[in-house]
Amino acid sequence: MTTTATKTSSTLRKQRPTIQSIYVGSTERCIACLQGIARQGSLFCGISCITGTRDGGTKLLNISATHNGFRVVTDLFTQAWGHNTRIPVVRHIFAIITTENSNQQYKNYRDSVEAKRKFVAKGLSPGNEQPRWHGTKRECNLGNTPSQSSLCFSNECGLCGIIRHSYDISYSGNKWERYGKAIYSTRTSSKANDYSRNSQSSSLKALLLNDVIIGKGSEISRDAPKMVAPPSGYDSVLAVPAKRLSRYGGPRGLNYDETVVYRNDAIRPKYLVIYEHIDP
Repeated sequence: MTTTATKTSSTLRKQRPTIQSIYVGSTERCIACLQGIARQGSLFCGISCITGTRDGGTKLLNISATHNGFRVVTDLFTQAWGHNTRIPVVRHIFAIITTENSNQQYKNYRDSVEAKRKFVAKGLSPGNEQPRWHGTKRECNLGNTPSQSSLCFSNECGLCGIIRHSYDISYSGNKWERYGKAIYSTRTSSKANDYSRNSQSSSLKALLLNDVIIGKGSEISRDAPKMVAPPSGYDSVLAVPAKRLSRYGGPRGLNYDETVVYRNDAIRPKYLVIYEHIDP
């Protein structure tokens, strides 16, 4: 069974803040120069700070705990925690500044989906862009303090690899891929937390908050491990928990949602969120 994502997306917008709400009505300082007032719709005060931060490759900029952006991202994290466990405290948040080339590839795809689907006319964001969480392996201590913002070069560090180069389907593994070789994310921060792991001992964990072009999403509750693309006429897969129960009383299949895209340019990491490690 497939349905469009429009109804789901509208409900999500009403229930939760969006990444874009960081900028609405904000009079915060520019996170680059820390002097000028950020322009409406941006974390930066002007073109010089935007282009300056994009020079020299992907980088992280710390967002102060007093900044409106810190509050909005923290709200996204806590409101999306779906497990029946204590919600961890967010300690640090970093804006991920991608290269102009990477940013433009994402925008081009978003614009192409919007031109085809007309989401703005339906009261949605361009391309039906929505925030999604992703957890991965952290080989280093990136983000443990505001000054620890340099990416490592370990081939085993999924976190730094994604931040530096964005997502790449070719690196997708073969285990537990219910919907084929693709890029997986989720609305549920606690589900992403299950995939966040440290190689080094640390009292903190890391998650990525991403912009994802949902477009017209196909809702699926069954496993489809041989999929290589969304169903015809759709732009993504919205995997939802099955309504049927297993013999153990839980949902048969997924316990929590997954968003699946099959293009590298359909997703970009936006924020690195560092939070307290909680015992399972």
